[in-house]
Amino acid sequence: MKTVYRILPVRLTKSDVDSRARKLAQVHGEYTRTEDQKKDAMKEFSDTLKSLRDESDTLSRVVNSGIEDQAVECLWEPEGTAMVLRRSDTGEEIERRAQTADERQGDLELN
Repeated sequence: MKTVYRILPVRLTKSDVDSRARKLAQVHGEYTRTEDQKKDAMKEFSDTLKSLRDESDTLSRVVNSGIEDQAVECLWEPEGTAMVLRRSDTGEEIERRAQTADERQGDLELN
């Protein structure tokens, strides 16, 4: 006679069922934690990719236009009854507005 083994249905004892239930709870908890870790990792990857895409878009615009926004020193100068904001590097007028009462008073005191 030759002995063989086959996978067949076997009725479990209450103790066996309880053991499998504990294992199920453990595996389910591990599965849920792993899913949460995946979500966190995907969010982190998405945030990193968005940041890189934004930086790439900005650099692309700069390269294509040859122009980049930078902090440039500017000075307010009186000009007649106006105040004019000019770039210190080129003298280009950036903004113009009417002088305030204090600014007009200051001009009178200087003369």
